[in-house]
Order: sequence, then C-alpha cells, then structure tokens
Amino acid sequence: MKKQPSIPALAARAVRAQMKALGIKGRVRSSGYTGGSIVNVDLMDIPSPLVKKLEAAVEIYSYDKGSRMDDSRIAEHNDDVPQVSFVSIESRYSIAVQEAALDKLKADGVVPMDAKRSGLDRYEINGENYDADVIVYCYLKGSIKGMPDYYSEIN
Repeated sequence: MKKQPSIPALAARAVRAQMKALGIKGRVRSSGYTGGSIVNVDLMDIPSPLVKKLEAAVEIYSYDKGSRMDDSRIAEHNDDVPQVSFVSIESRYSIAVQEAALDKLKADGVVPMDAKRSGLDRYEINGENYDADVIVYCYLKGSIKGMPDYYSEIN
C-alpha cells in the first residue's frame, strides 16, 4: 500500500504549482514541528513584484493569519486546500543583482558614486541613515518609502 503524502507535503506541492504558474523557480520544503507545520520557500533573484504575487497566491495554504511579532494570531482553516501553520517566503539576491541595484542608486544620485555595498558608511534617505547594504536590499524589495523598486525601474 502506497503511503499517503502528509498535509505539509501536499501544501508544498500546491505552493510549487503556484510558483510554476507564475514562472518562478525556487526551492520548496515542508516540515512539521510540535504544534504546527511550515512550508519554506527559498527564492534567488526573483523580482519583488513577482514575489508579492506569489505571497498573495499562497496565502490560502497558511491557516495562521495575523502577526508573528506580537502573537496576535487568528486561525482561518479551509478544508478545501492543504494548509500549514505558515508559508515562509525568503527572497535573496545575488551579488551581481545587488551591485546592479547599487549602480542604479548611484546613477540616480540616491547614494554617492563612491558608495560601496559592504562599506561602513551610512547614507541618508527620507531623513533616516542606512548603510548601503540595507539601502540596496530595501530598494530590491520595494520597501523604501517614496521610491519605486529596482525591478519596476529597469523594466
């Protein structure tokens, strides 16, 4: 008799299908722990607008809604789809993409031309000081207030 896949494995399979439908490649793993289960998605160099679409598409596979920061969790179970406690999406960027984003920020005058991605210098954006690594990461994620993300500017 063939072993039936676990609920986390079925949820991971559903997440992979969503990724395929969006043309996203990445690594998907599922695991269980005491009191819950999780699907982890690891992405590399995926444009932030696509990551946001994926987050919206796979939200249904997570029954734990609310903030993990303050434990204000609300369980929303849906028996029509396989669900896990959390679907965690980790999006990373290669050195080449980070350097290209930094070059764009330099060209736009956001940071000085001599800024280094891994330097200790801090730069001001919207009245706040950040190091270049943080600025590049936030730019790639589209999370600098008042600035479009890197991917919307290059397309």
